[in-house]
Amino acid sequence: MEKTLLDYFNEIVCENYCNFVDFLRFADEDEIKSVVNQLDDISQRELYKYLDSFIFVNKSEVEMAMSEFIEKFEIRTLWMWEMWDISEYADSYIDDNYEMDEDENLTLK
Repeated sequence: MEKTLLDYFNEIVCENYCNFVDFLRFADEDEIKSVVNQLDDISQRELYKYLDSFIFVNKSEVEMAMSEFIEKFEIRTLWMWEMWDISEYADSYIDDNYEMDEDENLTLK
């Protein structure tokens, strides 16, 4: 991953503002919602691009990759209670891209 979420944020807001401080100071509610939606879309796209660069053999590998992505891309540490969400997102990613056998080993679809 070349850019962080902060890099994308700066690019988006600097299209219409001198810097992110001016954006925070002067943006209206619709502009803020638009930036949030754009960042959500970018995050989702970048996460799947990152995950698709691996071939996973079990769910814990998927969860670790997701955690690593969040820590590097969003530049933040995950809280303990967020790990449940990561587990659910991992299940969704696995359902879309892998088949799981009875021993919970993964193979690409």
